[in-house]
Amino acid sequence: MRTESRVVKGLLFLGWCMAQVLWGGASPRIVVGTRTQTPPYEYSDDKGRLTGYCVEVLQACAENSGLDLEIRRSSNTQLWDAMDRGELDLISAAIYSEDRTRTVDFSVPLAYVPYILLVRKENAGIQSERDLQGKELLVVERSAMMRYATARGLRHRSVPDYESGLMELVAGKGDAVLVPKFTWLYLSKQLHLSGLQAVSTEIYPERVCFAVRKGQSTLLATLNEAVFQLKSSGKLDEIYDRHLGSLEQSQLPFKRAARKMAVILVPALMLLGFLAQLAWTFSLRSQVRRRTSELRLELGRREVAEAELESTVERLSKALHEVHQLSGLLPICANCKKIRDSHGTWQPLEGYISAKSEATFSHGICPQCSQALYPEYHAEESEGHPKDPE
Repeated sequence: MRTESRVVKGLLFLGWCMAQVLWGGASPRIVVGTRTQTPPYEYSDDKGRLTGYCVEVLQACAENSGLDLEIRRSSNTQLWDAMDRGELDLISAAIYSEDRTRTVDFSVPLAYVPYILLVRKENAGIQSERDLQGKELLVVERSAMMRYATARGLRHRSVPDYESGLMELVAGKGDAVLVPKFTWLYLSKQLHLSGLQAVSTEIYPERVCFAVRKGQSTLLATLNEAVFQLKSSGKLDEIYDRHLGSLEQSQLPFKRAARKMAVILVPALMLLGFLAQLAWTFSLRSQVRRRTSELRLELGRREVAEAELESTVERLSKALHEVHQLSGLLPICANCKKIRDSHGTWQPLEGYISAKSEATFSHGICPQCSQALYPEYHAEESEGHPKDPE
């Protein structure tokens, strides 16, 4: 990149030397056309001095490159007519367009120009650019916005400059006007214009450049190199802030306030985020502890249930074993009905069964035994006078 820059500078110096020879040692005068009513890009101040963003950038480029400028002030129409006749070498501020490249070459962009569509506040019928059909649109003669209106098929009427268009709209002439945003911001303060408002539009920002007459390649290269030098040195940004930046900042109170509040809001938001993360961590830990406790309780209940189940299984197994013992061949006395156990001991039937099972006995007497043991009781009963046996 540095090698290419040195080559360009060498070529520029060679061209300058040749020009010195051809012109007898004097720098050729560059005839510049400029407008006087297109603030803040090029205009005459209260004392009649030519100033503006593009004008000051051109003057800085001429100072750095040793260009001798002859400034000619004119309206936009007169300026382009003079360029078409070959009377100008340079236009200080021109919006880039393809159709103009037939007669001029454009430098690198100096800035981007946003446009706005203005209407009267009481004109409720125009809410956007789409509502312009059948309306009269005011545009500057031979301007980029005149070409835009023609391409869109919008009915329009030309005015000599932007100030005239704004004044006519305020006076009730025309329905809308297209102007550069920064031009509107400047003139609205200077002329104390009121009663106008901007509506939405689909116009993209345009590039503002130096326009050099076709064939002036050396001059174009000199200007481009000078613009790059201004940019690298920071001079271009200083000029921009002086003429355009101040207007831009005046329309951004929210952004300015946001930048001021950012010093407080950003740390505060970071702190809130940290506290929220901390609270979430504590909440998660609490949930984990609660869930762990619930799982431990559930595990304890399951252990108790398993212990009870094992005990029940053990009891049932023991009972089943005892039932199996009773189901075998039992030796029993044919007379007294005692049963002999595994140790050879004869036990009453009731005691043996009670010991080997969970069964218990309650003694009574069956009818046959009762009749055999107490015949007199049954005799009285048959005669109708029952008597309890003693």
